[in-house]
Amino acid sequence: MAYDDPTGRPEDDNVCKYLVELFPDTFAEWLLGSPVPWVQLQPTELSSKPI
Repeated sequence: MAYDDPTGRPEDDNVCKYLVELFPDTFAEWLLGSPVPWVQLQPTELSSKPI
């Protein structure tokens, strides 16, 4: 995660993204309502162009 802001906040300042990056297992368990055996983040950007 890049930190360009001198205040130490993530550059996009997106709290949800920040928490998911720090605690992927906990977030997945909270979202799905049951334990998840293995979580791997695969960050991607959504394309603004239609498919």
